[in-house]
Amino acid sequence: ETPPAISRLWGSIPPELDSVQEFVQPVLDWLESQSLGAGDVVWVQGEWGGVFAVVDWCRAHSIRCVYATTRREAQEIHTERGVQMVHLFRHVRFRDFPGTST
Repeated sequence: ETPPAISRLWGSIPPELDSVQEFVQPVLDWLESQSLGAGDVVWVQGEWGGVFAVVDWCRAHSIRCVYATTRREAQEIHTERGVQMVHLFRHVRFRDFPGTST
């Protein structure tokens, strides 16, 4: 399970940074501390620069890295006040990032 401090950091990557590499280094350090190896899988999604940094780390360590795919279902609800759009995202599967499957 991901420690709360790592989750908070991952969810707060500042858009003003020129590079996120230094900012996400604690995430990479935590992954390193987990002794990941053959058979382990890292599920990564989020801010694009951070995702790239983790995928790159996984590639360097020959660790499988996946992301979730979803199906979006849209529904229009007509009311007296107008039309309300409801979007439901349903998980479909995990997909390997190219170059990280084992």
